[in-house]
Amino acid sequence: MELEKLIIDFLYLQKNENFENIYNEFSLQHELGIFLRKRLSNIYKVEFERNISFFLGKENSKKLIKKEIDIVIYDKEKNKKIAIELKHPLNGQYPEHMNWEIKEE
Repeated sequence: MELEKLIIDFLYLQKNENFENIYNEFSLQHELGIFLRKRLSNIYKVEFERNISFFLGKENSKKLIKKEIDIVIYDKEKNKKIAIELKHPLNGQYPEHMNWEIKEE
């Protein structure tokens, strides 16, 4: 899977449509997830807001504040798992200030 190429394709597509469908983090998550689902559905499953325990196990995930991953892509055997966590800075916030969710409690 060439995920990087798919994301670049998504951004070019949105740029050509003037990003009219993307106005907050949720709309970005939704539009990107649907785009990926359409292109990957033959091989991979694309899900939204999957619990972090899918990647870390229940015990390890208890230590984290963040409980869900925005977009999860995985194969049928669940051997290959990809997590996409999106951030859409608003009100002058910067991504480094917005990553507090991944800190351990």
